[in-house]
Amino acid sequence: MKGILFKPWKIKAIADNPDREWQTRRVIKPQPPVERLPDFHGSFSVSGHDYKPRYQVGEVVYIKEACSVYEGLCDWRVIYNDNQEAIVYPPERFISEHLIDSTCEYTARTTPAWTARYFIRIKDVRAERLQSITEEDAIAEGVTRPPNYSLTPYYIEWFRWLWNRINKLPFDWQSNPWVWVYTFEQEKPCFYSHENMKGSKTAIGKKEKKAPSF
Repeated sequence: MKGILFKPWKIKAIADNPDREWQTRRVIKPQPPVERLPDFHGSFSVSGHDYKPRYQVGEVVYIKEACSVYEGLCDWRVIYNDNQEAIVYPPERFISEHLIDSTCEYTARTTPAWTARYFIRIKDVRAERLQSITEEDAIAEGVTRPPNYSLTPYYIEWFRWLWNRINKLPFDWQSNPWVWVYTFEQEKPCFYSHENMKGSKTAIGKKEKKAPSF
């Protein structure tokens, strides 16, 4: 099962609004060497190179969060760093499924699927230029407007600021890179059982190359 990184504020927004659609933009690498693309939804080919989004329509993906796993007197606990919320497991089930015999800690990049508390389902994928984002898209990205703030277009400007805090040259706002636009919704946590997540473990301390989260 694939994982995806988001900033903590966006994870909280997704968790607090389980019935709405969201978007996230991820830089296409390598960049298509063209100025324009047809209205692609999903994979496409340009100049002999095949471009395939990491996440496919209909795919369920787990949200990666930093957490710690602790052995209690009568149970095992997965505790999430952002708010110290805990998920408790019976010891016999936990050890047999996850083969953990000591306390361990996971960063957001290394956390395995079985620790996840939130899942998303991909509903649409398209390729477009970053600056093609609309005010409605920026809202779907999680941008909110402070009360009595009159700057227009506010949501795009705030998204631009957020994007540039994470993405530098040659993928900053001004460079207007090609991006994958993923539309998704929250999937019910019970959808993916821990039994089915066997084999999705990430070794403790293993380095993973990931695109910046947004």
